[in-house]
Amino acid sequence: MTRQTCALIAALICVATNAQADWEYTKWGMTPAQVVAASHGAVHLIKPERRLGPTGPDIETRAEGSFTDGKLRLNVSFGFAGHGGGLALVSYLVQDASQNMLLRDRLVHAYGPPAPSGDADMGSGVWRHAGQDVIDLSISDESPAFVVQQPAAVKNVRR
Repeated sequence: MTRQTCALIAALICVATNAQADWEYTKWGMTPAQVVAASHGAVHLIKPERRLGPTGPDIETRAEGSFTDGKLRLNVSFGFAGHGGGLALVSYLVQDASQNMLLRDRLVHAYGPPAPSGDADMGSGVWRHAGQDVIDLSISDESPAFVVQQPAAVKNVRR
């Protein structure tokens, strides 16, 4: 194999694995208790009477908390597949609109540039990579930016 071929294969492997994310300290399929434990106190379980109901097809938010990375401050919610399924969705939003570009810059640094979209002028973006995570960032001028992140194939995610 030539050096160029080896370099090309290495680059393709990096691109192919770039968006496989889970999310920070979590892995897809974790239970709510495992997410809380992995957060080292930053996340707590939501009591059943406080849950807002399904956030997607058969997904219920059962844990929430905060995440800090330098100046970036996020409110984070964790959605779990119904009927005892594991972690299937993470949504996070900045605490105020002044941090919108910090969040976008962090995503670009971690996953590369987003796929082209009609919202590119606003800074919104979607990262989609076959068989891996889908990361959907929404930004408007005056509202806090938010992200919905989930595995590419959301089913009854189980460990």
